[in-house]
Amino acid sequence: MPDFSPLDQDFIILNQDQSTSASWINGKTSKTIKWTLNVIAKKVGTVTIPAIAFGSDMSNPLSIEVTKGDTNKAVNTDEDLFLEVEATPLDPYLQSQ
Repeated sequence: MPDFSPLDQDFIILNQDQSTSASWINGKTSKTIKWTLNVIAKKVGTVTIPAIAFGSDMSNPLSIEVTKGDTNKAVNTDEDLFLEVEATPLDPYLQSQ
């Protein structure tokens, strides 16, 4: 399990997801574990994503430029949201896709 605590200094972790895939090709096994994090930067400017340790491996630090988003957009959160959905086939049967 990676230690994502170094991110806490400059980022807020919104979501964290893990996916695993394994393959067997010509008698050789390989396994890949992919971690996906959604984060928000706590400040504007040049921010370094620190090295993350996972087991005996370590990622490389990466500097990124964080810019301020447009906060002048008028957003009305009181509006109703309507979705129209159309399913096909029109005459499905039980347990069909």
